[in-house]
Amino acid sequence: MESLWILIPLSLVIAIVIGWAFWWAVTDGQLDDLDAPAQRILIDDDRPRTASNVGSTPADRAPLPATSDDKTRAETQLPLI
Repeated sequence: MESLWILIPLSLVIAIVIGWAFWWAVTDGQLDDLDAPAQRILIDDDRPRTASNVGSTPADRAPLPATSDDKTRAETQLPLI
């Protein structure tokens, strides 16, 4: 019975922290666009990631020149993390 004096305030603090984190996520825009990340994986983009096209949308990227030298293409490729 004495453990309730610790568990009830602790559960209230945890509930307040979770509520604050949810409120922050909603007001900060974390939940604004739920469809784009799911659709981004379906975009067919076989070009390697280079410094010139990282962070841009596929429609904004200029097409890479077609080369037969794979070593040159591999040197310009950024490591995927």
